[in-house]
Amino acid sequence: MKSDMRHDMVSFINSSSVKTGYQNLDAIIGNLYPGFYVLGAGSSLGKTTFALQMADQLIQDAEQVIYFTMEQSRLELITKSLSRMTALKCRTNPALARTAIQIRKGDSSQVVQDAYHDYLNDTDYLTIIEGDFSTDMNAINKIVDDFVKQTGQVPVIIVDYLQIVQEDLPTDKIKVDYITKKLKILQRKYNAIVIAISSINRGNYMLPIDFESFKESGSIEYSADVVWGLQLQIMNDHAFTSAKNVTQRRKLIAAAKATSPRKVELVCLKNRFGIASYSCGFLYYPQYDLFTPDQNYTSQMPVCPTPRLIV
Repeated sequence: MKSDMRHDMVSFINSSSVKTGYQNLDAIIGNLYPGFYVLGAGSSLGKTTFALQMADQLIQDAEQVIYFTMEQSRLELITKSLSRMTALKCRTNPALARTAIQIRKGDSSQVVQDAYHDYLNDTDYLTIIEGDFSTDMNAINKIVDDFVKQTGQVPVIIVDYLQIVQEDLPTDKIKVDYITKKLKILQRKYNAIVIAISSINRGNYMLPIDFESFKESGSIEYSADVVWGLQLQIMNDHAFTSAKNVTQRRKLIAAAKATSPRKVELVCLKNRFGIASYSCGFLYYPQYDLFTPDQNYTSQMPVCPTPRLIV
């Protein structure tokens, strides 16, 4: 048992060198550890964009990624990535950047061609699985199993998103519980990093994100190793917290969403791999599907040190 425990510890630490590519987040968490992560957010906060950008940043470090997209097409995701790349290439002249819609309509400007060339260099590490409303956990498991058998590598697995995975079960709660548990079993099977995107309850759009925000979320709270939520930074402002009614809050949220970039924060609600909770700020440019660290965001949370094996 002692040798088994040591083997498991060594395996965990050796596999925990994966960075998200978001410098502010990596400075807090150190690494992405093998485990089951859930990312939730309301509408217009970029949860797919955030996960897709993370996937693109992972493959730049030669990490294999399987991205299951249940709602958006492969073309939509690729053009999101290309749009982000044009924005990054055109920091000194933003007018040259292109939106995903412009690229899908056939924009062939030089910056798009350059972005596409760079994108192709990394796609050997990215597998996008375009699911549909019939894709279930059996299909997801088979695709991952086949990938591991064929390549000998365990990929980072991203599921976008949890509530659309198809399972014929009596209620939404039973369905989400089942899918959550199956994803956790898949994560343990391969000691993998599994990230599932989750929608949240409409009734919680006006409230700071918490466990009650997640749709049919009972199993998420217990099965996930890490639970993240994206929300507008305005949720912490005195003007919002002191608003006298829902109408005032709606106006503040609408104004925050109308700005570009949108000020968003990632809040950790649960973390089995270090400090219990933390947050970090981002600037979200929806027109270019881009998240960048918000340099003016101040978090009081401590930095999580990288664990070391004690011999």
